Amino acid sequence: GSKFISNFAIRYILESMIYNKTMITNEFVDDYARINRHKGNREAQLLMFRQGLWLISQNGPTDLLPRRLGELEDMPVLVMNGKQDTLVPVFVAENFHKNINGSELAIVDQARHMPMIERPVETSMLVRDFLDRNVVVRGGSRRISSSP
Repeated sequence: GSKFISNFAIRYILESMIYNKTMITNEFVDDYARINRHKGNREAQLLMFRQGLWLISQNGPTDLLPRRLGELEDMPVLVMNGKQDTLVPVFVAENFHKNINGSELAIVDQARHMPMIERPVETSMLVRDFLDRNVVVRGGSRRISSSP
C-alpha cells in the first residue's frame, strides 16, 4: 500500500485536533498533508505514537506523566494546552505543571491540540510574556533566569 496518508484521512485527523472547524479548508488540509509527507516526518510521528503506547503500557491509560519530570530544575517551563484538547487532555498538562517545580500553566480556550495554529496571537503573547519574565538581560546579553 501507499506510505502516504490520503487527504481524506488527514482531514479526519485534523477534525479531531482543531476546535474551530472552519479553519479546516482544502488548502489547510493540503498544507498539513504536504508537511506530513516530508521525509522523516512520518517516521517521527510513528516513533512518538509508539513511545506514547509504551508510556501507557507502563503507567496505565490515565497516567501519561513521565516519571522524570521532577528532575527538571533551575529552568523556566511553560506548559501550554488547548482547553478542548481531546488528544492530550487538560488534566495531563495540569499533572505536568504540578510535577515541574516552578512551571507556569497556560490553558488556551477554544483550542484543541494545536493552540499555536488556532489561536496564534494569544499563544505567541503567552510565550512572549513568559520569555519576558524569564530571560534576564545583563551587559547586553540574554540568559535564562531560573527564577521569575
